[in-house]
Amino acid sequence: MKIYKATLETLEPLFFATKELGDTYVTEPYISNYSLAYTILSLYDYVRHNVPTYKEDLKDLNVYITPAKFVNFRWQMENFNSTGEGYYLKMLQNNYSNSPKRNNDRAKNIPQIGKLKLISSESIAKFYVIDYSSNLKLPKYIRLGKFNTKCHMDYEEISNIELKEGTFFCKQPLNVLDLPKNMKLLSFKIIPIKPVQIIEKAKLSGNFISIDNDNIPLNMHFFGGNFNEN
Repeated sequence: MKIYKATLETLEPLFFATKELGDTYVTEPYISNYSLAYTILSLYDYVRHNVPTYKEDLKDLNVYITPAKFVNFRWQMENFNSTGEGYYLKMLQNNYSNSPKRNNDRAKNIPQIGKLKLISSESIAKFYVIDYSSNLKLPKYIRLGKFNTKCHMDYEEISNIELKEGTFFCKQPLNVLDLPKNMKLLSFKIIPIKPVQIIEKAKLSGNFISIDNDNIPLNMHFFGGNFNEN
C-alpha cells in the first residue's frame, strides 16, 4: 500500500453547481472524491447513461481517493445569459423561447439567466490517494468541473505512516459511504455537496493511519469495496 498527499492547483476558474441561491450558483471549496476518481483514473465511458453508475464504476477499484478541500482559494463572480437574441421572446414553463411556434416539450430545469460563483485560478486543494496495488500511474494534469477546468497535480508519497487503533480526529473530508463497516462515527460536520454529502472535522473510533499531523481511517474503499486487504 502506498499513500500520496495530493495537491491540486486550478489553472482556470472551476465551477460546480454545489449550491443554488436564487439565480446564483455557488461552487463550494470542496471536490467530491467521485469526480476526482473519474478524472485521475480516466474512468470514462463513451456510452451515455440515463442514471449515474458510480457504484458499478468505482466499487472494485484497488485505489481510493478522498474528497478534496481547498486550503487556499479565492472566489470570482460571472454573469451568464443564454436567452435568444432575436426580436421574438416569450416565457414558457421554466425557460425562454425565441420560436413563435408552439412547443409541447416538457419543462426543463436549465437556467438561462443568472450568476456563477467560481473558484478562481491558482487556488489550491489537498486530498489523499491510497494505492493498494502500489503500481498506480498518476497524471500531472487533469480536468474537472462543468467547464473542464485544467488543473495541475503534484503528489508526495508519504513514507512515515503508523497504523493505530482507538479514538481519533480526522481533519480531512471523508465520504461516509466509503468507511469500513466497523468504523464508528462519534461526531462530525456535514458538507452538503453533490452527488453525496461528505463530512469533515470528524471524531471516529476504529483502526486508522497516522500521517504527520493528521489521521485517516484505515481500509477505505469506494462504497466499502468488494475485496479483502492483504
